[in-house]
Amino acid sequence: MKRNSLIISLILIILNTNAQVPQAYLQNQSLNYSQVIENYKILANKFPEAKLVEYGKTDVGKPLHLFIISPEKEFFAKKLQSENKTIILVNNGIHPGEPEGIDASLLLAEEILNNPKKLKKDLKNVVLCIIPVYNIGGHLNRSPYHRANQQTPEQHGYRGNSRNLDLNRDFVKLKSQNAQSFVQIFQEWKPQIFLDTHTTDGSDHQYVITLISTQHNKFPKILDEFFTNKMIPELFKEMAKTEYELTPYVYPMDYSKGPESGIRAYMDYPKISTGYASLFNSMAFMTENHIFKDYKDRVKSVWLFEKALIKFAKENSAEINNKQKLANEFTTTKREFAIEYQLDTNNYTFFKFKGYEAEISISPLTQIKRLQYNTNKPYEKTIRIYNDYTATKTITAPYAYVLPQAWPEIIDRLKLNSVKMKQLAKDTLLELTVYYADEYQKSKRQQQGQNTLSNLKISSKQMQIQCFEGDYVIFTNQVSNEYIVQMLEPEGMDSFFKWNFFDEVLEHREYFSPLGFEENAIKYLEKHPELKEKLKEAVIKDEKLAQSHYAQLKFIYDNSEYSEKSYKRIPVYRMNNEIYIPLK
Repeated sequence: MKRNSLIISLILIILNTNAQVPQAYLQNQSLNYSQVIENYKILANKFPEAKLVEYGKTDVGKPLHLFIISPEKEFFAKKLQSENKTIILVNNGIHPGEPEGIDASLLLAEEILNNPKKLKKDLKNVVLCIIPVYNIGGHLNRSPYHRANQQTPEQHGYRGNSRNLDLNRDFVKLKSQNAQSFVQIFQEWKPQIFLDTHTTDGSDHQYVITLISTQHNKFPKILDEFFTNKMIPELFKEMAKTEYELTPYVYPMDYSKGPESGIRAYMDYPKISTGYASLFNSMAFMTENHIFKDYKDRVKSVWLFEKALIKFAKENSAEINNKQKLANEFTTTKREFAIEYQLDTNNYTFFKFKGYEAEISISPLTQIKRLQYNTNKPYEKTIRIYNDYTATKTITAPYAYVLPQAWPEIIDRLKLNSVKMKQLAKDTLLELTVYYADEYQKSKRQQQGQNTLSNLKISSKQMQIQCFEGDYVIFTNQVSNEYIVQMLEPEGMDSFFKWNFFDEVLEHREYFSPLGFEENAIKYLEKHPELKEKLKEAVIKDEKLAQSHYAQLKFIYDNSEYSEKSYKRIPVYRMNNEIYIPLK
């Protein structure tokens, strides 16, 4: 009997300890990985409305988890989508040194599930999906010293993942297993609303929480209007009822003058989580907690923002689903796609900003002048918010793209992102538009371990291309159109070409030597007098060419059929009009 009583006591102690773990943030503690997952397991085992699912691996070898709260106890994504549920996906710990969302989301899940009446009321027509920790490798690498600007919490994770990638730059190139597993989650659940939780530093101000909304100009008009005119203002109003008023992310027009110079909207390109989500008409946000505020307040503010998101989703579920449906229909038939944007400085709104006076003081460490914000001198000033971007370059989508099967890395990524593709049934010669990378620059500084391409000068021409059985045809009549165009067009914002996926075509595989080629060059000029005349004219105009034996032979080589046609030719071909092609 005593032994049984002891076992029961130990179980109660364990249960009580587990129940208290989510409150660690009150003591300036952030939960470690095992604590986070164990607590979600406890909730999933205790409540039939919750489920913890593993989705693929991460680079550190551990699975990526998704915690689902579904009041109807239904966990099949397609079934929930068919019932017009509004799905919210929350991603935490992409930068584990910014752990507020990890703790806040567990706090939220525990609160919702422990109150059955509140669960059915708050999540009416809503399904909440939470990624407990995204960058697991970085979260396992805990230290008080990773974030040099940060004093709280006592320990936190490392920004890079286990292969030292910044996962918030990996959403389209999918170099990490984390990102590949995330895309599986995103494409299966197709959330109407997406939230990624972060922390920021920079200027000091009175706000605990700041908000990045995905750049609204990228959305179809019908979704843009709903997102900009209804959703964002309602979230700001809801947070204003709490002790944690929102401000737009503090991205000053002029850093030397601070927020008083105005705040610009952040342009989130597809490599960024919210930029990726918006490619699929998901209304996306990043909370950016202020690093200098107490950790307990940072966690609580995220928890309250998540509640505000859920409330808005519940109250506007039908409209959210309808707007996204119409936006998806528009995207399916959309022909013009913006691939470059510029901040519109002529359009702005006004915002009452609560900041601190900036002062120049003497550093107690170096005894040198420094910029400092005086928290004893708060101010409230009306500033400008520049929230609009204008498209400065657009691309007209072709009827279809043709992608050779020789590029499996691209094909795999397209498939992961739910892109529908057909394959040629037999070898076929097709008249297609091809791109050439006439000029480009490789970054001197590596980004994510790669020397990305920029300053592109692209030319195009019609050519007959020999395509083969099994090559892929990608029609631009699908919901994934925005993703397809941005990734396959070389000048897309974060295209596969810019991210070095096609670098092999930028290298010569054939060549000529002056000794061996000269005899063939003479014969070729005899058969092609127009090239001979072209060479004469060029020699007259260009003194360097006139004096160089090699340069003249290269001129003949480059302008003849000897030239390497595949050199700098990007292997993504445009089929501009509907033609018959044999498909499997």
